[in-house]
Amino acid sequence: MKTSLSSPPSASQSSQLPPVEELQSRREQLEKVHHYTDALTLQELQILGESFVQLKQAQDRFVQNISTLTSLKSALPEQELMIPLTSSVYIKGVLANKDSVTVDIGTGYFVEKVAKANMPPHAIGSSICR
Repeated sequence: MKTSLSSPPSASQSSQLPPVEELQSRREQLEKVHHYTDALTLQELQILGESFVQLKQAQDRFVQNISTLTSLKSALPEQELMIPLTSSVYIKGVLANKDSVTVDIGTGYFVEKVAKANMPPHAIGSSICR
């Protein structure tokens, strides 16, 4: 078995290689880029997770509102009701008109909508969201 020993680089070959300091600098730059992309990815994942939680909460409120609208079909005029202000705070109220509802569309804005008695719940929801 033959073994060949490589000779040390000649002067012309060593002049083509970048100095050690330059290689170290490039490595540090690549590490910074790597850390930046990792941080960006983690930040994007965190934002995506927070957005998912907010969307799930909105979906839960929507389903609860559809359930409430469906239960209004059987309510009688002048019937006393508990009206939710938040998920845990309710006030006593009286049903004045079950054909019209006030809908919270966000950031403190409310819209009065007609509650269609013969519509399925998913159609009521889509008409409210328009």
